[in-house]
Amino acid sequence: MRRQGRLSFPVAPRGRQASVPARPCATPRRALRPQLGIVLLALLSAAACESLAEPEPSLARILLEGEEGEIVELVTSREFVLTRNRGEVLRVNLFSSDTLLTPLPYDGTRELAGEGRIFVEASARGDGVDAFRMRILLDDEPTFTEAGPLLAGAPFRFVYDNGELFTSTMQVR
Repeated sequence: MRRQGRLSFPVAPRGRQASVPARPCATPRRALRPQLGIVLLALLSAAACESLAEPEPSLARILLEGEEGEIVELVTSREFVLTRNRGEVLRVNLFSSDTLLTPLPYDGTRELAGEGRIFVEASARGDGVDAFRMRILLDDEPTFTEAGPLLAGAPFRFVYDNGELFTSTMQVR
């Protein structure tokens, strides 16, 4: 240390800084314990909610009911993209689909394994069906029911995509 007049102060050699004594932590460790507890509680709650969440369905059961022997066209797909246009109309673009001409009543299942999505469309052949009902059950839980006349050009449609149901006005390509 150099003395200069009556004051004394540390002088560090060139290229080095004078060491400053460490200051005690402004927040004692005890003050952090409640915050740590809150964070742990939040993480545990989130994990518990995820474990209680309903698993994705693995099977879709399609039930078509109406006048016995009437023929309807059934289109199903798991490979599609959903978009909305400016008018909030849902647009469904199918990449591939299965089309089946089937007599009523119809009872069939489709696997959703790993996909978590399905598109179903029932449309009339010829004059249509006066009394028609389409029901969709996901893992045997009733999910969708629509009934009424099935007319040419007015199909019944159902879209399930990763936990969301879409039954509003839609365009299909």
